Amino acid sequence: MSSGKTAEVVRLLTRRQIAGQSVLLITPARDTRVAPGEVVSRTGTRFPSVVAPDAEAIRKEVARINPDAVAIEELPDVNDTASIAALLDSLPDDEVQG
Repeated sequence: MSSGKTAEVVRLLTRRQIAGQSVLLITPARDTRVAPGEVVSRTGTRFPSVVAPDAEAIRKEVARINPDAVAIEELPDVNDTASIAALLDSLPDDEVQG
């Protein structure tokens, strides 16, 4: 579906970077549309990302980088709802957007 989700995530993260905040964009390991380590919107906007195969890998990256904002481009495994729920509960929720 071409609704501009990736472009909007990139726009929001870019605004935070301009404001001096550190950001982290997570992409799933199974996403093979572009080179690992970046997302590309349908309009061609590119943004660096960290590849994470599962919820535990996301948690480790967040702990390692300690960013001001975290965006998850796509959840890694929708069948692992318990791990994903625990991950989301562990993140600061001062501005959770769905």
